Amino acid sequence: MPAHVSVALPVYRGARYLEASLRSVFAQSFRNFDVTVVDDGSTDDSVAIAERVARDYGAGIPFRIVRNTTRLGLVGNWNRCLDFCTGDYSLLFHQDDLLDVDMLQRSVEAFEAYPKAGYVYSAYRCMDEENRDLPPWATSPFGGVSGGIPFIQALLHENFICCPAVVVPRAVYEHVGRYDRRFAFSPDLEMWFRIASRYEVVCRPEIGVRYRLHTSQATEAFRHTRKVRAELEYNCAALMGLRSQRKVYPELWQALVRANLWMLRRYLWDSPADTLWATRILSRCSIDVAAALRDSVLERTGLRRTARGRAA
Repeated sequence: MPAHVSVALPVYRGARYLEASLRSVFAQSFRNFDVTVVDDGSTDDSVAIAERVARDYGAGIPFRIVRNTTRLGLVGNWNRCLDFCTGDYSLLFHQDDLLDVDMLQRSVEAFEAYPKAGYVYSAYRCMDEENRDLPPWATSPFGGVSGGIPFIQALLHENFICCPAVVVPRAVYEHVGRYDRRFAFSPDLEMWFRIASRYEVVCRPEIGVRYRLHTSQATEAFRHTRKVRAELEYNCAALMGLRSQRKVYPELWQALVRANLWMLRRYLWDSPADTLWATRILSRCSIDVAAALRDSVLERTGLRRTARGRAA
C-alpha cells in the first residue's frame, strides 16, 4: 500500500499569503496526501480563502478546515494540527511559505530508502514579501543520512533546518511526544534535537521550500525584539531535546548544562525575566546543574583531578 502524507497548516490571520501557500501544496506531484487547515481564531478572510482554494485547486485531495473554539497560540496550534495527521508521514506547513512541486515525492522516496529515519528535511531558499529570492540563513553540512554526535553538534552550532521543510513519520511523533509549549521561539529546534538524539535523519539537498521573511511574521518579530530570549531558547531547546538521552551522550550533555549556566550568568542583569524563564527550564535538570557547578568550582580551585580521584 503506498505511503500517505498528512499536510497540516496552522493558520492565524494568514489571508495575505495563504492562497499561494495552499496552491503550492495542492500542486504536489505526489498525490496520496490530505490537507487540514487548523484556524486559530483568525479575524480576517483566512477560512474563506482556504475553502475557495481547496474548491478550485484541490480536486481529489481530501481537505478539511478545523476552527479552534479557543485561541491556542502558535505552538498549541501546531500540536492541534498533529491531532489530524493520520497519514504515515506528517508535514506541518506554514501559511506564508511555498512548497516545491516535488517536495513530498522526494521525502517519501527518502523514507523508502531509509525507513528508520526520524525525519527528512529538505534544503530551502528564503524570499521576501514580494517573492524575491533571498539566501538561506544556513545550509546543511550533511547530505543523505546522518545522525549521532556529529549531527547534534552541527545543529548546536547553527540551525540549518527550516521548519516547514521537515517531514516526520507519525510513529515518531507518537514515540517522542508533541511540541514543547514552553518555547515561544524554538519549539521546532527542540523537536529536531529530541528526534535526532534517537534516530538517524535524512537531508534532501534539493530545494523543497521557499521560506518567506516578512515583518508580520511571528518569529521574525520575536527575533528582533527579544534577542536575549531567542538566544536563551536556542540553548534550552538543545538541553531539553537531549534530556531523555543524556546517558547516551554524557559529555555532550554536561557541556550543554554548563553552557546554559554560563548564559544565565551572562544575561542575569540585562534581562532578568528571560533569565528566570531559562532558570525554570534548567531546574528540570537539578542534579546535572549541581554536578556542573561542582566541576566548575573544582576547576577554578585546581582540585578537580583530586576530587575525581577520590570519587573513583
